[in-house]
Amino acid sequence: MNTQGLFEQRQSFFLTPSPTIRGGLIFCILAGILAFVGGMYAGEATRTWGSFLFNTFFFFAIALGGVAFSGMQDVIGALWGRPIMRLHESFASFLPVAFVGMVIFFVCITFKIGHAEQVYSW
Repeated sequence: MNTQGLFEQRQSFFLTPSPTIRGGLIFCILAGILAFVGGMYAGEATRTWGSFLFNTFFFFAIALGGVAFSGMQDVIGALWGRPIMRLHESFASFLPVAFVGMVIFFVCITFKIGHAEQVYSW
């Protein structure tokens, strides 16, 4: 197969999620947003913001580690890691999400929204 044939068939290489999986992911996202809002209304704003910050930073660190590992493999020319290279490179898709989450947190601290400034006492 030539390069043109691969280019024409590129859509067949992507995994398309089934409607059940897509619905489950949307449900999980909505459940997380609902839990965040519920924690804010329950009077546990400090714990809610702390959990938000911890989870955002945790998955940001995993994404950054995947990107660093992928870059390291590329620089040293590790041929053994080619099958998993795309997995590590795909971790970079969470970096903009983490950036937006951190910006939201810092804006809420700056403008004293939702008692976010109480997460850290200094």
